[in-house]
Amino acid sequence: MKINLDDVEKNSLKKEGYKKTFEAENNSIFEFLFKDEDDGCDDGKISFKEGAKNFGKGFFSIVDNTICHPLKTAASVGVGVTLSCATGKAILPVMIAGGAAIGTGQIAHGIYKVVKAKDDKTARRAYQKMGLGTFALASSTLAAKKALICAAEGGVKSAAGVACKNPFKNTVNCIKVSKDSLLQSGTNIKGNFLTLTTGNIHANSNVLRKNQVKYMSKANEAKSYRFNPNGTDEEILANNPGVFKGEDGKFYVNNKWDAKHPFAIDPTKEQMIMIYDADDMAVCAGDVFEGSYVDSLTFKGKGELNYQKPSSLEYGKVIDVTKQAKGAFKKVPVGTKVQTLEGITEVQEGQVIAVDHAGNPYVTPVSNILKRNVPLKGYEEAFKSLECA
Repeated sequence: MKINLDDVEKNSLKKEGYKKTFEAENNSIFEFLFKDEDDGCDDGKISFKEGAKNFGKGFFSIVDNTICHPLKTAASVGVGVTLSCATGKAILPVMIAGGAAIGTGQIAHGIYKVVKAKDDKTARRAYQKMGLGTFALASSTLAAKKALICAAEGGVKSAAGVACKNPFKNTVNCIKVSKDSLLQSGTNIKGNFLTLTTGNIHANSNVLRKNQVKYMSKANEAKSYRFNPNGTDEEILANNPGVFKGEDGKFYVNNKWDAKHPFAIDPTKEQMIMIYDADDMAVCAGDVFEGSYVDSLTFKGKGELNYQKPSSLEYGKVIDVTKQAKGAFKKVPVGTKVQTLEGITEVQEGQVIAVDHAGNPYVTPVSNILKRNVPLKGYEEAFKSLECA
């Protein structure tokens, strides 16, 4: 059989042409399902059916890209996972807020382009952008609740307790806590980096946060007032009951447990004077007080944790407060080194790492944890296990 080389070449070119045409017209696995139709008028006005098809093409483009570009998708997902881990998931509300903002922007821009479209190609792309934006907005909204819960566990205080059943409200809350989320993310990255490079457990690191058992301090009642540093020394002493001036010129309150070492007051900082009994007083830093003490009246009446902010209180006005400081502990092997506010501390037998309400770690005996605190819901068994430690 004689073969005509010219015919072979022609058929080869023809096949190559078909292949290029197919690739150009079917560059997506969804092209068959959402194949465009030509109405013969390239005026930017396409039918509702045509618009819906292109909307669907845009909506499912994420799935399309995942299948058609697995390596690129894996790389982008990897970046997101790495960022989430490095920040202890504190960054999630920012990611949700960003996704919602981008999605909303794409939808709005798509609508604008549909209205202004002068040709069918522009109109189709506009509908696709609307579909892509809808997917981004919908996925962000559905993931918002989980993002808030994870962020709260990652140390974002403003994200604690705000997650609800309404997905749209959760998305708004993600936007609201984004600033705190970014700040906490930076803090967590620092904690993880220092833990990795020094070998000592640092505050806000994933190592410290993993397997924490959370608790609340027992509801101890006290009276307290905001220290007034204004005026002459005589006025300061008159305006702050129980305060006295030492021979060194500084202000103090008596230490019931160690008379030789009274509690010093720093007038340059926000300070609260604690009154546990007539002869039992102490000094509490403003930032510690704010995260530890709630208004006794609302706590007893409604069980509300209405934490008191010193800067919003009147100077010298005595109020009733109840200690409700949140904290956590973590069991670690003896010899583990921890970077505390006082320096590097090594865990000894019968000790655990405790974490105060501000996220600062310290080493303390198991007996102190059991004596002063009660477990939060869901941590009862883990808390009880300390008794056997």
